[in-house]
Amino acid sequence: MWSRRRQSVDGRQIRFGDEIELVGAQAPQGRFVAGDIIDVTLYWRTQSPIAQDYPLFVQLLAPDHTVLGNITTHPGWGRFPTSLWQADRIYVDRYRLRVDVEIEERSPLAATVAVGFFDPQTEQPLPVHGAEGEDTKFAAVATVDLLPREIVQIDDLNLQSADVQFGDVIRLTGYRLPDQADATTTTDEGALTVTLAWEATAAPDSNFTAFVHLIDGAGEQVAGFDQPPAQGRFPTSHWLPGDRIISEFPIPLADVSPGIYEVWTGLYADLAGEVRLPVDSANLPAADQRILLGTVTIY
Repeated sequence: MWSRRRQSVDGRQIRFGDEIELVGAQAPQGRFVAGDIIDVTLYWRTQSPIAQDYPLFVQLLAPDHTVLGNITTHPGWGRFPTSLWQADRIYVDRYRLRVDVEIEERSPLAATVAVGFFDPQTEQPLPVHGAEGEDTKFAAVATVDLLPREIVQIDDLNLQSADVQFGDVIRLTGYRLPDQADATTTTDEGALTVTLAWEATAAPDSNFTAFVHLIDGAGEQVAGFDQPPAQGRFPTSHWLPGDRIISEFPIPLADVSPGIYEVWTGLYADLAGEVRLPVDSANLPAADQRILLGTVTIY
C-alpha cells in the first residue's frame, strides 16, 4: 500500500522505447529547499529480455525544464542493468534526488520529478509512451514544491501598499505602476511592466489567472496581459497560507495610441468562462470584481 505521505504513479502504462515499463513510482509530498533530499522509488518491468544496457536519469525540473537536480546511472545504481532483467519481474529502484539549485525569492516553485532512459548508441532519450502530457523525452512521476530559503520581504521592494482581498484565499499586498511609458522606447520591446505582490490567506483549491488591463476613456480595453499570479512557476492550487509571490506583467504597447489610461487588475478562474474572484478592497477603488491601480500616460 502507498503511504498517505507519499504521492504515487500506479496502474498507468508508461513505456520507454519498446521494452521498458514503469509500473509504479513514489515520491514524498511536502516542501523542500536547496540541499534537501527527495526520496524517489521506481518500479520497473519488461515483457521480454532486453539486449541493451540503457542508462537512466532521474531529474528535478523547473516549469521551463531547467534542471534543479539530476541523477544519471543504470537501474539499481548498476546492480541490475536492463540487459539482466527477467520478463515480468518487478524491479524496485530507489534514488535520493538532491535539490541542487537555490530557488529565487520571488516565489516558491512547483518542480517535476522526471524519469527517462537514454539510448546508449545515440545518447538521445528513449521515446516515452503513455505518460501524462505529450512530452516524449521523460515521464513526470511526481510534483514537489520548492521554497526559497528566505521569504521575500515586501517592504524591501519599494512597492505601493495595497490591501485587497480576492475571495477568501489571496490578498494583493503591493504593486508598482510606472506613471508614464513610451510605446516606442520602453524596454521589453515597448512593454509597460506592472509589478504585483500577492500573499495566500488560505489554500486555494483552484488554479487562478491574474490580469492587468489598460482601459481607455470610453471604458474599452486597449491592451493587457493575463498569466498565473506566479508567472507559471507555482500554480495557486499549490499555495498555502503565508506564501508570498512577486510577479511582473509586461503589457505590450505597440498598438496603443498616446493618451492616459487606467490600469485594472484582478483574478479569475476558468470555469466555463472567466469567473472573477470577488473583491474586498481597503485602499484601492474597485468595480466589476477588479481593482484600479492607477493611471499611466502613454506617449
